[in-house]
Amino acid sequence: MIHIENMKIKRKGKLLLDNINFVLKNQVVIVGPHNSGKTALLLAIHGKRAITSGQILLSNEFVKKKNLDNQKRVSMYIPKDYSNFFKDLKIKHILTFYTRNKEYSFLLKDAQIDLNNRFKDLSYLQKLILFIDIGKKTNKEIFIMDEPFVNLDIVEMKIFKKICTDHLKDKTVILTSNTYSHTILDFEQILYIHNRKLIEKDPFFEIN
Repeated sequence: MIHIENMKIKRKGKLLLDNINFVLKNQVVIVGPHNSGKTALLLAIHGKRAITSGQILLSNEFVKKKNLDNQKRVSMYIPKDYSNFFKDLKIKHILTFYTRNKEYSFLLKDAQIDLNNRFKDLSYLQKLILFIDIGKKTNKEIFIMDEPFVNLDIVEMKIFKKICTDHLKDKTVILTSNTYSHTILDFEQILYIHNRKLIEKDPFFEIN
């Protein structure tokens, strides 16, 4: 689990997130509209964005403003748009570069990803699976994915959720989504960003 205490994030003087206090469980979906601070939160957990104040308890040590490398060592960040990643590189070359291990794993085999495939020719789901495979081979403990649902159809969504259940069950998985839907119901924890706060109750749900 990840403990966030009194965390505040500002960028260019603008307050993005304020007084975030939460314990994130092992499989979390964070819901919020565009520009609500979802990506800022993910990047702070990953260590690619310094926090203005507060602290994050990650992998048994507090991570503060100047201690970001430890976060990157234990976490895998998968952005929502990786169309410019790798381009014409073959999968075997990508695996060798990042992991020094081009082993043809069951994960890649099940996704029908051949080592001689080029990254640009993979589907969105296959690219997502490749990043997960790299994270597993480099012993990442935390998998952070920015809006992975947006480019998946219903069948691909089921495959993705099964991968999270079967292959990442002993890891921390943090995902974001623009909207609440039935596709995220199976995840252990659903949180919402509203007015720069992280809350448990859907702010847009009303009981008549």
